[in-house]
Amino acid sequence: MIRTYLESALRERFPEKPFVFHETPNPFVTLQAPCAGIGRLELCDDGDEVTVYLTELSHGHFGCYDADNPSPEEKERRIAANVVDFLADLFADRVVAYRVVGGFAGGWSVLEEGQNLPSPSKLRSQYVWSGPIQ
Repeated sequence: MIRTYLESALRERFPEKPFVFHETPNPFVTLQAPCAGIGRLELCDDGDEVTVYLTELSHGHFGCYDADNPSPEEKERRIAANVVDFLADLFADRVVAYRVVGGFAGGWSVLEEGQNLPSPSKLRSQYVWSGPIQ
């Protein structure tokens, strides 16, 4: 289970974060975001991938489709590592998450090294982990 690798990686990499680990299958980890516009971070182990939710904005899928055809255990380790790397960017305000006006669509993008935050937009609400982009 990806969950096994991810739980230990989260505890090791982010010991200061008050993650809530759930016994139920999904979500198996939650973390309240610092602002209501983002909602809550939720991680779901879907068997062959992890779905990461920012509950008020969007979600993304993290899988392993490497050409070297790793073992199932190695795929799970790689997926867990990719999720942890994404969360490191998220918590460092390098992920810009958004919801279009009207709430019908949302998404996120990871800022490249040295890339500035986008300008505020009238067409979408934009957030980094620490709060809204204004």
